[in-house]
Amino acid sequence: MFLAHMPAGYLASRFLLSQFRLEPSKTKWLLLLGLLGSVFPDMDMYYFYLMDNRQHGHHSYWTHIPFYWITVLGLSYMIAAIVRSRYLVAAATVFVGCILLHLSLDTFAGGGIKWLYPFENSYINIFFIPSQANRYWVWNYLLHWTALVELTIVAIATITFWKTQKSSI
Repeated sequence: MFLAHMPAGYLASRFLLSQFRLEPSKTKWLLLLGLLGSVFPDMDMYYFYLMDNRQHGHHSYWTHIPFYWITVLGLSYMIAAIVRSRYLVAAATVFVGCILLHLSLDTFAGGGIKWLYPFENSYINIFFIPSQANRYWVWNYLLHWTALVELTIVAIATITFWKTQKSSI
């Protein structure tokens, strides 16, 4: 996926937050946390371009490996149980949930994700977007049929956002 990570994170955050029924003042910050989580795995692009010199696919970095995020979620739940914080449970669920959604979207149309790591080191993907000779890599994504799925997600998120803004006025 190329365009839909943050719009999908917005939709997922709104859904998850509706399940927790927290005060509106707290949900605003958790929505922001969900948006951050929806793009957080791609923060490895800074390392990819600035330090690694593009020697490894960026889906091989820890930020794109679900095992680490599921571990973070489990630890967060344990800490939340000790301190008895519903807010921490909501924050961890929204942040890690949006990260896992990002990884799911990368599995749908992208370079694949190591879903079975540490037991298996192979990448799993559903649709492979082939490289076209003499075409800039961005066009490979934007001209593939899976871009319609992304545009649909963007459209749904945009409509949802507009409706939410109109109802809060």
